[in-house]
This record gives sequence, C-alpha cells and structure tokens, in this order.
Amino acid sequence: MKKRLLQIMKNSSTSHDLGYTIIRISLGIVFLIFGYSKLTSGATHLVGIGSAMGLFGITNGYIFWGYMAALTEFCAGLAFIFGILTRLACLPLIWLLIVAMTFHINKGDAFTVWGFACTCLCITIGILITGSGKYSVDYAIIKHLDQ
Repeated sequence: MKKRLLQIMKNSSTSHDLGYTIIRISLGIVFLIFGYSKLTSGATHLVGIGSAMGLFGITNGYIFWGYMAALTEFCAGLAFIFGILTRLACLPLIWLLIVAMTFHINKGDAFTVWGFACTCLCITIGILITGSGKYSVDYAIIKHLDQ
C-alpha cells in the first residue's frame, strides 16, 4: 500500500511535460480571448488602452499603442497555444503586462484589479525561462533539425 502510494505521488517527466503544456495552452487561450476582445472593441477603447503609455512619457499615438497591445495579446496567445516562437512572444507580452500593472497601480486600484496581470506576468516569465516545452511546434522543429 505504501509503495503504491509513493508510486502515485511520484512525478514523471511525462506528467511534468503534460502539466506544463496545459498551463501554456490555457494561458494562451486567455491571451487570445483578451487580445481578440481588444481588437474588436473599437478605436475609443484602443485609445484608452494605449493611453497607458503616457506613464512612460509617450504622449501620442495612443491608437497605435492600443492596437499593439491587442495584437501582442492575440499573437502571443496563438504562440502559446501552438508552442511556436514562445520565448520571442514572451518579450513584448512581459512589457505589456508591466505597463498594465503600472497603469492600475498608479490609478490606486486594488490588487484584485491588477493581480491578474501580475499573475500572468509571473507565468509568462516562467514560460520565457522554460521555453515551449516538449509538446510544441518549437520542440518538433528543433527535434527535426537536430537529426
């Protein structure tokens, strides 16, 4: 009984790979939905999103920055879902999440408002460090090129 319990509790590399893939794809779906929602929200909403760049001294082109935020989330979502160019997708996404957190913190919003961006930031940094994982297009390409 004790041996069987230890066997069940033991993590295999397969379970790690599968668990990581589920995390990566789940976050990708979230970013895809949020990005799509922003892309279809209209110019007024995109200007509002882009205006967060004012915190960093950028005081014009808010519609451009709003579209960039929306495209970043949408494209990063696709990259995470398929596991292709995932580390590259993390870089602008990390900046976007820092801007979102800074915007809400400077507004005096509670952690319940900016905590989701903080959580996504932490997971995205983890994905930047670990890459796409075994169950990804990146892995298949690298494995093919390595032969």
